[in-house]
Amino acid sequence: MKNKLLLIRYCATCIAGLWFSFTILDFASFQSRQLQPKIVDHQYHSRVDRELLESRNDYPTSTEQSMSTESVFDSWLTEQDRRRKVIQQVCKKSPSLHFSYPSLPRFIYEPYNNILYCRHAKVGTTTWLSEILNHSNLSMNSEGRSSKELHEKVPRLFRLGSIRTLRKKIPTAESFTMVRHPFERIVSAYKDKISINIDPTFAKVRKHILVVYGDLSFKSFTTFIVDQAQHVCRSYSKCGLDLHWLPFVARCGYCQVPYKYLLKAEEFEQEMDNFSLATNVPFTKTQYHKSKGDTRRMVADYFKTVPQHIIDRLKKLYGPDFEMFEYDPDEFFDKKF
Repeated sequence: MKNKLLLIRYCATCIAGLWFSFTILDFASFQSRQLQPKIVDHQYHSRVDRELLESRNDYPTSTEQSMSTESVFDSWLTEQDRRRKVIQQVCKKSPSLHFSYPSLPRFIYEPYNNILYCRHAKVGTTTWLSEILNHSNLSMNSEGRSSKELHEKVPRLFRLGSIRTLRKKIPTAESFTMVRHPFERIVSAYKDKISINIDPTFAKVRKHILVVYGDLSFKSFTTFIVDQAQHVCRSYSKCGLDLHWLPFVARCGYCQVPYKYLLKAEEFEQEMDNFSLATNVPFTKTQYHKSKGDTRRMVADYFKTVPQHIIDRLKKLYGPDFEMFEYDPDEFFDKKF
């Protein structure tokens, strides 16, 4: 009887030991999966993701209703290839755009989804910071956080350690930036930072414009930009303009960093949907409004107050942006809204 009890106890100990070993191995495997960035095969996109995308009420747009989700996405990938080639062509003929790598604080790298993002002010950055945080493997999310808090905390959470690290990530990361029409962005910056006395960090800029140009009109603001550019932005490699109206080419180094995806804010929702498919990250619908209708008319109305010689100087300052990202500098002047 005693021998039987010893045998039973021995078997129980073995089973418990095996169970414990498998538990430790499974937990270690789970941790390993959590810490490793996702590797996405761009030749394969799951049927489930496509069905989820098709189920959204706002997708596809009215101009795309006759196309399947797959053909819309394939067309988007083709468009991305074309945009990259345009950037390469502009870089090839513009030696002034070739300079050292952009400053590291302009980038965030989220390792779980392998996302590398160079951000521009006034181009939906708050939305992207929120989405990237929400889809990371960190416990915190953007719920209840202000735009200011997101801009302060998210870049710190996902900062790159060195230029060497950036160079190592570029070939395999899901790298992207987003741009918008330069003149529309200037109007947005004016409304958000200058015309309304809310942001205390721009108090000195508002005071300077008021003292030098006599008022805080849009005409005075645009004159301030081109006058300041003469002194602090003689080259795009060392352009000291405020980041809210800094030319795109001066911030994200498009001739140095071969971004996989160039997104445009004018079609924010569609760009986000397709970027979700490309990266296999289910970014959610943004609240960013399309740049159409009243917005375009508003931009045109603002620029009606600006003298032609100031407009010409703005076109020259943002010339590489217009050419590289294929925006029409006369978009708001030659059309009736």
